[in-house]
Amino acid sequence: MLRALLDANPPAGTCCFASINDAAVVAQAQRAGVGATIRVSLGGKQGRFQGAPIEADAYVKCITDGRFVNRPGAMFEGVRFYLGAMCRLIVNGVDVIVASRAEQIFDVEPFAMHGLDVTGYKLIAIKGANHFRAGYRTVARQIISVDSEGLSTAAIASFPRDRLVGKYWPLCDEVQFGASAEAS
Repeated sequence: MLRALLDANPPAGTCCFASINDAAVVAQAQRAGVGATIRVSLGGKQGRFQGAPIEADAYVKCITDGRFVNRPGAMFEGVRFYLGAMCRLIVNGVDVIVASRAEQIFDVEPFAMHGLDVTGYKLIAIKGANHFRAGYRTVARQIISVDSEGLSTAAIASFPRDRLVGKYWPLCDEVQFGASAEAS
């Protein structure tokens, strides 16, 4: 999703994204420090279904400890989260939050702790299934769900299967559903 956003080349300061799980890039940003521009190989390190890393120059805008509490109205309101060290990078004009630990984004707080007021952005892109809706219903005029490639896709037929024998839905539309012999 981040790659598609960057490929769209939006005007600087109009889009933000949270979060990419990439502890190596966060460590790289920590070593370079706030204000540095670093060459990153962002994401794509968690396995073969993640896609290739994004190769880009990134400006290190902010570094945090990754500790926050979800705001009132958000899913898991009041819950303390720790995503490991985090950073805010600016990549081709897009504000990108990078975390050391994987977690869905349920609330605007991961943006706020990095100095971002999401209400000033035209597009807020987050990685999450559905739980984010409670925390973003008051800041988003429209929510567009995206089923991107990778382990979290709903298109399970896209995953290779080497040992599956037989016809199983949703991989095959010719599956016959009925009572099994054990159920009778």
